[in-house]
Amino acid sequence: MNALQQFKKQLLIRSCIASLIALSPLVILVLLLSNMLDMSFGASVVVMGIAFGCIFFSGVYEQRWIQTQGTAVLQSLRQEIVEHLLNLPMRIHQEKGNAGHWLTQTIDAMEIIYTHLMPNVMKEKINLFLILLLLCLIEWRVAIPFGLLLFFLFRYQKKIEKKMQFYGTQRKLHFEQIRKQTLEYLEGIESIFRQGTPVVRNLLTASYKEFYQSSIQTEQQAAPYSTRFYMALTFLYIGSVVAGFWLISPQQLGSLVLYEIILFYLLHTALQLKEASDGLAYFTAVEEELAHWLKQQVDEDRNGTALEADVTLSSFTFQRENYSLQLPIARLLGGDHIMITGETGAGKTTVFQLIYGLLADANISINNHSVTSISPTVKSKTIHFALQHMPIYSGTVKQLLIWANRNATEAEMMQALRAMKVDFLGDDPLEKWIGKGGRQLSGGEQQRIRLAQAYLSGATIYLMDEMTSALDQATELEILEAFLTHKKHTIVLFITHRTAIKPYFNRFFTIENGKFREKQELTS
Repeated sequence: MNALQQFKKQLLIRSCIASLIALSPLVILVLLLSNMLDMSFGASVVVMGIAFGCIFFSGVYEQRWIQTQGTAVLQSLRQEIVEHLLNLPMRIHQEKGNAGHWLTQTIDAMEIIYTHLMPNVMKEKINLFLILLLLCLIEWRVAIPFGLLLFFLFRYQKKIEKKMQFYGTQRKLHFEQIRKQTLEYLEGIESIFRQGTPVVRNLLTASYKEFYQSSIQTEQQAAPYSTRFYMALTFLYIGSVVAGFWLISPQQLGSLVLYEIILFYLLHTALQLKEASDGLAYFTAVEEELAHWLKQQVDEDRNGTALEADVTLSSFTFQRENYSLQLPIARLLGGDHIMITGETGAGKTTVFQLIYGLLADANISINNHSVTSISPTVKSKTIHFALQHMPIYSGTVKQLLIWANRNATEAEMMQALRAMKVDFLGDDPLEKWIGKGGRQLSGGEQQRIRLAQAYLSGATIYLMDEMTSALDQATELEILEAFLTHKKHTIVLFITHRTAIKPYFNRFFTIENGKFREKQELTS
């Protein structure tokens, strides 16, 4: 986040420059006028016209810089966070989707911080100081006590910011709790892909309702502090207005108008600073929690290594209501490339769910470890699970490939793209942006990107569910040969309806009449 720190420093400098551009004409004109109290009405109008013109142009100057330099920094920050996300040890793609949704919301919140709230806080603080200085030159008997009272008032504002920080922290913690509860529940349901949606929706609805109620309660706790702040600032402003009429003669109309306008601008600046500080306190707390969460996930990722390619199936029958699937005693070792066939709905994907440990009663072990007891970190490094309709999330091709292997070099990524025939992305394929869901790609193009992810993965077991169904036969055979040659020491289980690819496999399983069994060779 070095770019972000540099951006903050530059932002402070730019805010100072913008504020000086906006208010320096007022200060200079006040200093040049030898008798401020004798300023005519026309002169005061000219002064304020110049001042507001400078304020407008300084705002344009600052905003343009934020939109150019700031946006570039934020894009770099967004990519850094997305790459962290893609490297995290997630159990299944749904978990990455949940985490990705939350992180996307948080990144959007951070964009509010660095393009709106932080510039506003910096600018308004500088404006407040300069306007108080200007007011002191006009009528120091009002400016000095006003400034002191305003200082103590913003010290009180710190209590409000602490409440907002607490609110922001609680918001993040509650979303994390929701995510964990959802995932824990998903592990025990019959089919994560078919029957989980309505149950999870109900769970999330209850959790969000609880969060909404707690957030309202927290805001209510912070409300009295804000009310007192606004009341004190209102009384301070009214007192200063009255003092101006008392200290400045009504005959000096121009000076009086200038004084009241500057005083109003001072009030407006104080209110803007208060609102921006509240928002900054809240979103900064969210940002800090995000950084902590990312670090925690990356630390967890370092603690596990992939298990050896050794899968043992014990004879058992998986049953759900009117459906049953009988599994045999079998052992799968590195170098076993297994073709799985069966009618639609026979239970081929269920076999994959059992091997992955998504279904609680799976009687399967990997390297003598029950699949239901293997940690998510170790499981994600051991098994690469590729479904036929797995979603492709927004990002560059490079980010999508990092998802599969955080340590992959660009040369290795390019090799994976070439091997899987990803030749439709132009001259710089790694930087090609893939939109949400890969909608601009055909089904075959999406499959080839997912195959490139699998090619790049360092897993020892691959569960591939009809991953070439959208490819023509010639391309399918060429890609399969390259993929299986590259994964010659791993276990590859490949679900397909196309028997023409059987020469590339050395073991064959099929599902018939509710039985998952091995055959010596498939018939064409």
